[in-house]
Amino acid sequence: MGQRPDDESDIGTGREELFGGSDAEPIDVADGGDDGAGEAAPNAADPDMVSSGTKRSRSTTSECWKDFEKIFKDINGKKEDYLSMVAYYVNVEWQLEKRIIDFRLIDESHIGQNIVDRVTSMLEDTPPVLPLLVLSLLFLLSPPGALAGDGKPIVTPISKGASLYTVPVKNGAPLVLDLAGSLVWSRCPPPQGRAPCKSSVCAVTAKSLSANATDGKNPLYPVSFPANVACASDGLLATLPPGAAGVAGLSRTPTSLPSQVASKLKVARQFALCLPGGGQTGAAIFAGGPFQLLASPPVELAEGLRRNPIPLLDNPRNGAYYFRVHGIAVNQEPVPVPAGAFDLDARHRTGGVTLSTVTPYTTLHSEIYRALHDAFDAATSGIPRAPPVAPFQMCYQSSALGSTRLGPAVANIDLTLDGGRIWQLPGAKSLVGVNDQTFAFLEMGPAAAVPDSPAVIIGGYQMEDHLMLFDLEKGTLGLSGLLLGIRTTCGNFIFTMGSS
Repeated sequence: MGQRPDDESDIGTGREELFGGSDAEPIDVADGGDDGAGEAAPNAADPDMVSSGTKRSRSTTSECWKDFEKIFKDINGKKEDYLSMVAYYVNVEWQLEKRIIDFRLIDESHIGQNIVDRVTSMLEDTPPVLPLLVLSLLFLLSPPGALAGDGKPIVTPISKGASLYTVPVKNGAPLVLDLAGSLVWSRCPPPQGRAPCKSSVCAVTAKSLSANATDGKNPLYPVSFPANVACASDGLLATLPPGAAGVAGLSRTPTSLPSQVASKLKVARQFALCLPGGGQTGAAIFAGGPFQLLASPPVELAEGLRRNPIPLLDNPRNGAYYFRVHGIAVNQEPVPVPAGAFDLDARHRTGGVTLSTVTPYTTLHSEIYRALHDAFDAATSGIPRAPPVAPFQMCYQSSALGSTRLGPAVANIDLTLDGGRIWQLPGAKSLVGVNDQTFAFLEMGPAAAVPDSPAVIIGGYQMEDHLMLFDLEKGTLGLSGLLLGIRTTCGNFIFTMGSS
């Protein structure tokens, strides 16, 4: 992971010529000599544990080469262990490559703090690489904390402010949900140790986060778990809504909240998200399991969604959630858009359709937005218009709109997904009330076609009152229809404490 270092010829190529290729087996750098833990057989109950006499210790390994070890054996007459830092990246020919950034001698006990000290010294003498590389190293080297969970999924409520969604997992202080975010970050009290890179996001600390174990129907009992949290500057925190203590990134990266929950609590690397409308409380469940909402009778939704998911697409630029859209229709009439308008160009890292909890409303590139606007305008031509209310471009007199269980009686917007699946946006998701007299066609762009920008960003308003199941291991998304259709909402998860 990472980019090709600027001084690759001095660091990567030079060391490769000296010590050979990178396909040899790694050296065990567990604490102990040649006859100690490094040669012990794994314990059957815990493959990460090794025995040394009557003691048990957890081993740590780092990628080095046998040739490297032999050189120093010959010179010094004994085994000397080394820690290497390796950057992985995809080159312009779409081949996975790696380069050594640095390596250091480990000539003392291999406890976590000594290894962290070596990593710190390596970073101080090395040109900056991706901040995420630093966070991933610290994430992997952090010692395990005390866990209060027992393998059950955990649940946390979701609240909506003016346009953003928060979860109270940091000692009750809300963190803003960001589906595309790669980190958990917050304000850290001084003093904090800083990973030496040229970005404030590289200051990392261990924090205790909390939620409740769940059976998918109710919260059961409190659970706390350690997490690696990036320390944010005051300027970064100032961009958040009042009262927010930071951001919980939910992307597919190893430093996101779902990945850390899975790692620390030893549970499935997946989560369910049910965003609430204004004035309600939604729910997020991490680690799989059922997801039940109050209805008549109560309805369990997760299992059915897992049987018929859609595949997620990989964007090398980030860990956001992209999926394939084949077309768009209004009242079942296809909207004429250019061929490939929705496609993700992974090579140039542009286009595609993605989800965002920090974008209030769906945005589209101009070529898609204008075609959809004109088609919806034509399909609703019989409904009296109202003067536009900024930033919306097309508004309707609310008194002229009929009402259905799925919102105002207007034309449906349909997105065609993989496998012929249809994501339907009825009136409740295509119109938004701006005052007592006016409904507005959503602020769907037009988004600027700048480098790295998606073709379509599905905003939070369109995702509200849908249950979405993200499986990070399988790379799939389970998506319900609008829950209003089965007479329930995301606000109907029962947060009354149940019994285990």
